[in-house]
Amino acid sequence: MKTKFLIVSLFIANFIFAQTPTTLLIEYLSAQEQKYELAKLGRMEFSDDIFNIIDELGNIIATGNVVDLKKMTFSDSIVSNLIVNQNLINVYPNPTMDVLCIEGLEFGNIVRIYSAKGTLLKTVEVNSVQTSINVKDLPNGTYLIQTNTQIVKFIKK
Repeated sequence: MKTKFLIVSLFIANFIFAQTPTTLLIEYLSAQEQKYELAKLGRMEFSDDIFNIIDELGNIIATGNVVDLKKMTFSDSIVSNLIVNQNLINVYPNPTMDVLCIEGLEFGNIVRIYSAKGTLLKTVEVNSVQTSINVKDLPNGTYLIQTNTQIVKFIKK
């Protein structure tokens, strides 16, 4: 059985951001954190419930379960955690049944919602301080929200 992967090219991220991030920070529900230098990473792959972080040579350097993720953040490693945390988005209610609210994004940012299998389901352009996304049509399950600087997990009930 073939597994489809969502591939996120991390090296391309350097061209997307006005302030070039240098670090990928992965936070887990268990409060564990992992940091990776973007210069050493090639891409991320998401399959059914697993994600892989792959270096530029194609070697898997980390793997984990998507349901254990709290969020992924791209940041400047020079900036302290206190300052980095000020730029985080707020996603609520989580879990949600019909409408998902996102705060902390700037006008014009793009929000993408992916299934746990890596399928792009929705793309929304931010046009206000608080963005609401109707997710009532999505089946119950775990999803990923990708913004310009973060990947956050949410649950649809």
